[in-house]
Amino acid sequence: MGMYQIGSPYWERFFPTTVEAVLAHQNADGSWDAESFHRDRRYGNAYTTALTILALGAPNQLLPIFQR
Repeated sequence: MGMYQIGSPYWERFFPTTVEAVLAHQNADGSWDAESFHRDRRYGNAYTTALTILALGAPNQLLPIFQR
């Protein structure tokens, strides 16, 4: 979200690379595996998937943070 709000040229370099990396690691059921960090692992795939969706959804501006 921060990169999206910063805008050009950072967003144009960041987002396509992020989408490519994220989609390459998506599971068949649509989720993403939890990170190996102890604090993240206990929340499982739901936590990682939620964060990934937040990152991918920034251009749609549907979150309250984008409302003015």
